[in-house]
Amino acid sequence: GGSAPEFFTSVVGALSPTPSDVGIAAIVGSAVFNVLFVIGCCGLASPMQLRLTGYPLTRDCIFYLVALGFLVWAFLDAQVEWHEAVVLFFIYLCYCTFMAYNSSIQNFFVKQPQLDEGDQAAMEKFNELDANHDGKLTREEVAHDPVLIKKFDRLDKDGDGVLTFEEFFELRSMRNYRSSTTESLEEAEGYQKQDDTDDEPNEPISFCPPEGASGGDLAWYVFTLPLILAMGLTVPDVRRKGFECLYVPSFILSIVWIALFSKLMVQFSEVIGAFTGIPVSVLALTLLAWGTSVPDLLTSVLVTWQGHGDMAVSSSIGSNIFDVTVGLPVPWMIYSAIHSGAAVQINSSGMGLNMTLLVLMVAATCGSIMLNKWVLSKALGSMMLVLWVAFQGYMIYNVYTP
Repeated sequence: GGSAPEFFTSVVGALSPTPSDVGIAAIVGSAVFNVLFVIGCCGLASPMQLRLTGYPLTRDCIFYLVALGFLVWAFLDAQVEWHEAVVLFFIYLCYCTFMAYNSSIQNFFVKQPQLDEGDQAAMEKFNELDANHDGKLTREEVAHDPVLIKKFDRLDKDGDGVLTFEEFFELRSMRNYRSSTTESLEEAEGYQKQDDTDDEPNEPISFCPPEGASGGDLAWYVFTLPLILAMGLTVPDVRRKGFECLYVPSFILSIVWIALFSKLMVQFSEVIGAFTGIPVSVLALTLLAWGTSVPDLLTSVLVTWQGHGDMAVSSSIGSNIFDVTVGLPVPWMIYSAIHSGAAVQINSSGMGLNMTLLVLMVAATCGSIMLNKWVLSKALGSMMLVLWVAFQGYMIYNVYTP
């Protein structure tokens, strides 16, 4: 879902009447944005220092580097045959198969995960509450904790009436659980108010102006009303009563809207390029790449707020794996099928340098995380943003330099 804009941008570029490499340039720019800028924003947005583990980063980087290697192989003769596109897509199927058994593989390679301060605090709190030391928490044991008793049913995933440490640990994704046993009543009440806000129902979309809105809110309402009407009238809102079963049509129609916006975005970039004289390849590396990566940015920041640092990093790199192994080869396979197996012609000038930059980007990302002692923090976020500016600047410079 988060990589749908990149995919449809590549489709538009490959299947347009005059096929262009705009999709490739957008995916290259999006790769730099997803890894460096997105992880940078996650670090700056992180409410606390989040411990990162080596396994998911190593796993995704290996698959990504393998995919880049096969992409270079496909570009060697400045054209992509249908069987080369199939090989790239097969790598994605291998990645999906690997992820289906990821838990078992991770348990084999990773014996004891390293805990950060927040993890240790959660473990200490669990041990404090576990009065009989049986490794489980009952309602009676957590009765004096106003937050835990309120969240008990949500945390009890299997509904057996007790909380294991794994279930209890999910509380940390809702808020930074404190190990102090002297938490004041005021703090507890404050957490309850925050939790009450989090538990507010997800209301269906409304076409009416917001009540008690400020001037800025009304201006935003007027500005977004055409989009709200267009999508609200064509995409079933599954939050409405009686529409719950329409989640599949809702998902498909949402993807259709993403495809339409991607096509418009490519057309707009071409108009901007013709008007300003800026090469379309530069616009693809910048505006198109940034625009198509917004879903990845939002999802990664959201999971960071929930305390899932590894998920945020894996989401950004995993999106790049999808782009290289699905976003590029699938449009090429469609093109070959439409044109009786014809190869897709690729402008390979500068492509080797771009692939080298992507490999260096992966190395710089891993090196920065290691230098920051495997902690997702504001310091790491700042390092990532500096690297993004450097990589982005050099890629633009390379376009203008003969």
